[in-house]
Amino acid sequence: MNITNPYSMELMVAHASKVSEKVQLLVSNGRQHVTNTHRDTLALAYWTILFEYHNGILTLVRTGNPTSAFALLRVFEEAFLKLFLVMCGTDKQVQAIWEGTYNTDFAAVGAQIDEKLGKEPLFGPKLKGQVKTLHGFTHSGFEQLVRQLTRLPDGSSDIAPNYTDKDVRQLVQETMPIIFLAGAFLTEFLNYPDENKAVVAMFNDYLETQVMSLKLDEMVQTAGTLAQKL
Repeated sequence: MNITNPYSMELMVAHASKVSEKVQLLVSNGRQHVTNTHRDTLALAYWTILFEYHNGILTLVRTGNPTSAFALLRVFEEAFLKLFLVMCGTDKQVQAIWEGTYNTDFAAVGAQIDEKLGKEPLFGPKLKGQVKTLHGFTHSGFEQLVRQLTRLPDGSSDIAPNYTDKDVRQLVQETMPIIFLAGAFLTEFLNYPDENKAVVAMFNDYLETQVMSLKLDEMVQTAGTLAQKL
């Protein structure tokens, strides 16, 4: 008996694509935005870039190109960090971004996000710990290399991507909170209270779906164990 979670990897990616589009349309819905300063212009530009990258990641995963999808993770997260900075960063940081001279300090910007959220350090330590891995995926480093070697049943190796469904799930789960947080930050920055409430509600709904999926995984694992004993 083969028992599986109906919330498959394919369904998860499709769900993420649909939700991501809804979040994007909260701002990119054809309305005429008022741009009083270059911060406004930069924020809307990075919002567009962020979703271009996210759509690229999900499309590549859906079409069976995980190597390229993982390569986009670093630039996706960097677009989010720059989006945050042009809204909440210092004038010096914004000016450097405007002039094209800013070099992203992942850990430092993560700490600024933690300060903005008023929470215990989360983004700062997280980004500091993963920046080397992000670089490796983008710049064809060790992280990509080891995922191009597939061991065959006879013990030999083949050169082919070996990303698992679990890897892809983790990639999607890494990107989605960023999409929601970007939506919350930008709608607050643009003073769109209704859209801000909407993105928070969408995030809560998405989290509920993920929790239910995890519970299903546990139930499936338990049922599989019982089935083996029968």
